Amino acid sequence: MRLIIYKEAIADIYRLREFLADRETRTAQRVVAALYDAIRSLEVFPGRGRPSGVPGVRELVVPFGRSAYLVRYAHLFRS
Repeated sequence: MRLIIYKEAIADIYRLREFLADRETRTAQRVVAALYDAIRSLEVFPGRGRPSGVPGVRELVVPFGRSAYLVRYAHLFRS
């Protein structure tokens, strides 16, 4: 599977990093790394997320500390 990350998603991650960096730079770096690792794992396991309730869209829960982040994605099949 080929993974495409839209520029809007990358912008969301940058905004999150900036928001978290105001509190703790190291934590911000760890959150971004966890998100990118989870997103990259979708290349190998595209079905690992759960259905989102929106047709064609899945959600991958990325735990971090006592919280979690949600990655929404679509798995597009090619013939």
